[in-house]
Amino acid sequence: MVHSKRLLILLCLSTLVVASCSKSKTPAARAGAVTLAISPAVNGVASAKRDGASVRITCEVTLNNRTGAPLIVKSNFSSAFDGLSVVVKTSEGRVLGRTPYVTQQSPSLETIDFPLSEGESSRTLEFVADYVPYEVSEISIQVIGDLPGSAFGGKLESNWITVKIAGAGN
Repeated sequence: MVHSKRLLILLCLSTLVVASCSKSKTPAARAGAVTLAISPAVNGVASAKRDGASVRITCEVTLNNRTGAPLIVKSNFSSAFDGLSVVVKTSEGRVLGRTPYVTQQSPSLETIDFPLSEGESSRTLEFVADYVPYEVSEISIQVIGDLPGSAFGGKLESNWITVKIAGAGN
């Protein structure tokens, strides 16, 4: 009898845990509801170019909102893409640094709502990486981040791509 009661209690607790884990407060809270991808080149132009002591990285990024509803992203800058950063590695896999997209922007005094429609939204982003040594002629990049203030609370990670640095002095 005691064994049956314990089994029944365990079964009830398991059911409650599974039910609470499978329900999300909003569709945007479900894993995989928004994805991020990066293209290796923009208009056939190299994605990384040596510019003095820095490397200017240009890439097209696509956010795919599959939540079933538009998302509102909040930012003091200029777009729904403001929560993104680029991570830069050497071809050997050593992380050189990370640069937020908003580094080269001026903030607004007010927080602005930026709608992210259902489906794909693309934008060409530019990052300035001042931590890439002169002798490095090829880098791997990934775009990561989040959608600040939105109902989607997950972290975003794009694919990695490898690009040659135009103007590299090697």
